[in-house]
Amino acid sequence: MYINYDSALIRKICTDEKAARKHLPQEAIRKLFRRLQELAAFKCLADIPPSPPFYRHKLKGGRTGQWAVTIHGSLRICFRPDITGDQPPTPQMDLRTIESITITFIGDYH
Repeated sequence: MYINYDSALIRKICTDEKAARKHLPQEAIRKLFRRLQELAAFKCLADIPPSPPFYRHKLKGGRTGQWAVTIHGSLRICFRPDITGDQPPTPQMDLRTIESITITFIGDYH
């Protein structure tokens, strides 16, 4: 799956271990980079398991339209599917057609 980043800061955290150390607990850094490699290896959103350790799940409230996967404890990678065309994400969208995501947040949103 292709991974985009919502901001320069998110890109830096996801690609630079030194930047990640400033924003995440030490025990989560290695897991973040491993999880990002795993996400990139999946072909589509449907391939990401909804069960642990990934626990792919839809978000609600202020993060409606986004999904998350677990990094460590309550830390999550939040992302939105990259939809081609002008259609917004819908509850009925086929997850097998989502082959690109944009990471919007890394941390504890709880």
